Amino acid sequence: MLFWLYVFAGVLVLLAALLTLVRLTLGPTILDRAVAVDVLTVVALAGGGLATVYSPREETMVFLVLLALTGFFSAVIVSRFVAVRDSHEGVKLIDSVVEGELQ
Repeated sequence: MLFWLYVFAGVLVLLAALLTLVRLTLGPTILDRAVAVDVLTVVALAGGGLATVYSPREETMVFLVLLALTGFFSAVIVSRFVAVRDSHEGVKLIDSVVEGELQ
């Protein structure tokens, strides 16, 4: 019974990964793709956590922590890259700069 629960959870993680890959390839903006990469990192963490629970080895937890830190830092770096500081109006997105809305 527990085996089939692991199989069902694995299928759900695989389905989430496939849907995220579709969003990654079809995303019209860089922000959509950045969010898809973040979601894909979370899905990989879920799959790794599922594999850790299923197997008796504890060494995989180190890799899960490193993957979580990498995902966090990549999200911070992308948000810093996308945001443009304006001294008068605060944070504007690069899409506004491209469209000519930011003066």
